[in-house]
Amino acid sequence: MDADIPGFALRVRPSGTMTYLLFYRNKDGAKRTYTIGQGLTAVQARDIAQKVRGEVLQGIDVNERNKQRRLSKQKDKENKLSSFLNKVYAPWLLQNRRNGKADIKSLETNFAGFMSRNLTDITKWDIQRWRMDKKKGELSDHSIERYLAELRALLNKAVEWERIAYNPIAGLSKPKAEDNKRVRYLSDAERKRLLWALDDREQEIVSGRESGNRWRKERGYELFQDLSTQTYADYLKPMVLIALNTGMRRGELFQVT
Repeated sequence: MDADIPGFALRVRPSGTMTYLLFYRNKDGAKRTYTIGQGLTAVQARDIAQKVRGEVLQGIDVNERNKQRRLSKQKDKENKLSSFLNKVYAPWLLQNRRNGKADIKSLETNFAGFMSRNLTDITKWDIQRWRMDKKKGELSDHSIERYLAELRALLNKAVEWERIAYNPIAGLSKPKAEDNKRVRYLSDAERKRLLWALDDREQEIVSGRESGNRWRKERGYELFQDLSTQTYADYLKPMVLIALNTGMRRGELFQVT
């Protein structure tokens, strides 16, 4: 122990390894041991010990602070877009979305420039520049917004799963609709993706109703209709199927009984 710096000590192991330490108590009176390090001169170790001792006297638990810093760095690393996509979101997509593999590939391709960024470091201005770059590549606004919807869905899941506190691009304004009167029909691939999305939506609605009814049953409440026995969970899928197969306009669809 050092008489001038309370708690400052040198630990020497049988192997000859020397480690400088600082023993202290936190503001709750609990004993703590701060490891200053090895391979230091006595003067260097004393300088560090004096600095740390000063922080302790200010009420700082230096071990706890350093622990929180390590956790924060680890969280930042895990919340990079590439890490979150590959380790968290992609497995969920593959399990819950029929076109999950295509969504993953689209995110990796269209947002490659953001992969090294932390999720909350992606700004609305970043997305605006991304839009302008995509427009230079002669992509339509519709395609650009479809790709952007995939990123928005990823960020919404990150919020839902408490990986980030908010969606950094929430409220991002959409560009004005293109003035294009030419009728464009869906390609076979687009038609398949649309039908897959409708199926996924139906599955989510049915699963949500089943989960809600389990909750209601446990509490003795009246159960809602079991959607798994119905042909469609709600109106949207049959409306889209009618539109695809008849070419009916929206106003006409709303009048169908």
